[in-house]
Amino acid sequence: MAESNVLYESQRTAFSEDVPKDEIPVAADSDNVKEPEMQAEETAPLEVADQTDNDDPKSDCGVQNNASPLSFSQIWTKAILYMHKPVLAIVQVMTQFAARNPWPTIGLVTAASLALIIIGFATNFSVDVDENRLWTPFGSRAIQHMDWINDETSFSAVDRSASMFFHEDGKDVLGYRQVARIFEAVEGVRNLPLFEEVCSQDTYVDRYENKNTCELHCVTRFWNNSLALFEETPKTDEAVIEVISARSFPEGRPVGTDSLFGHAERNNVDDDLLTEAQLYFCRIELPDLDDETHMDLEKQILDYVLSLRSKYEDDPDGFAFRAEVAAARSFSDEFERAILKDLPLVPIVFIIMSVFTALYFARRHPVYSRSLLGVMAVVSILLSIMSGFGLLFCCGVPFTSMTQLLPFVLFGIGLDDAFIIMGSFSRTDPGQGNTLERIRLTMDDIGVPITLTSVTSTAAFSIGCLSSIPAVFWL
Repeated sequence: MAESNVLYESQRTAFSEDVPKDEIPVAADSDNVKEPEMQAEETAPLEVADQTDNDDPKSDCGVQNNASPLSFSQIWTKAILYMHKPVLAIVQVMTQFAARNPWPTIGLVTAASLALIIIGFATNFSVDVDENRLWTPFGSRAIQHMDWINDETSFSAVDRSASMFFHEDGKDVLGYRQVARIFEAVEGVRNLPLFEEVCSQDTYVDRYENKNTCELHCVTRFWNNSLALFEETPKTDEAVIEVISARSFPEGRPVGTDSLFGHAERNNVDDDLLTEAQLYFCRIELPDLDDETHMDLEKQILDYVLSLRSKYEDDPDGFAFRAEVAAARSFSDEFERAILKDLPLVPIVFIIMSVFTALYFARRHPVYSRSLLGVMAVVSILLSIMSGFGLLFCCGVPFTSMTQLLPFVLFGIGLDDAFIIMGSFSRTDPGQGNTLERIRLTMDDIGVPITLTSVTSTAAFSIGCLSSIPAVFWL
């Protein structure tokens, strides 16, 4: 017993020499004092258990489970980030090449754009304003039947005629002076340079003149379309009304009152005279020739009657007699006129956008002002429009009223990216490196988003290729 006490005291002395006095645990009873190693062994498991209980209440014996499966959101995020890498790599290569070689890049892009638009105009450029082709679905039976009539029969699928309408804004037009104006229009049409050349090939034979000519359905037919016979008629409204109220023409052909007069009324008594009419209708049947001569004649008729219309509107006596005209080519002519009229709007948009971007990027500093950069952003969009249209023309896609909308849309979409790029570049720290490094950081920030927005815009327009309507398909 004495030997054990001596051993215990020697161990306490050795421990007190190694451990400072203030770190020796003090107890009321020396028999209850425990060794530090024993205290650590007893308290450590409790601390581990407390930590594991706080981290994962469901885990047993303090063991944490790290093998939980990824959620759909995490998988989707990782997939998107994985797809971003090649896109960003391509964008970085292109931007770094352009930044290191600015003048060759500008020259190459400009030359390619000019070459494409010139080749497109020189090869397959065409303007399609045929409403039947533009708005009728591909493979429609109407177009198939029209083609069959044109190719397999001697009939014309298109009504080649010119129609003239004469009125006084809803007032009664029965009278000598009105019919005299109609004779003036008819005689002017018959004296056009191409009228005799074209109409002599028609199958209709004028019995009065005994020659082939274009058939004329008009009030002038009551005088065999002869101005000389009309001038023999008494110059009174009553005499003219009596002649045009007949139920048949001089050659015995029945008169279709509704085909010559608009809103016509008769007195329904023995003389059966016309009492009122609000419009005269004249129709010139033109032959459908294989060449473009008949199209040129139609244009001459349209131009002549429209000149008469202007003349009547400026009548010094205030005689408000109106002349209207329509032909088979009228719709396509209006389409073409509208396209040519709207073409100057493209350079106007270019100028407005250039001025706006120059003012937006301007600064009152000789170095930090970037007005020229804003103008070049608009120029780059113009070059892309030239490249796109040139490529379309090379592929045989016609220029229509729908494709005319693209420049205005592309100017707006393209400038969005210019503002985004400049905003991101301005947020980079100039102290982070040279301009190339700042461009790289800018592309790291917004390279993928602007590329994907361009891809989605391209995809949206590409879906139009699935349309069966040619005007939308070519857009």
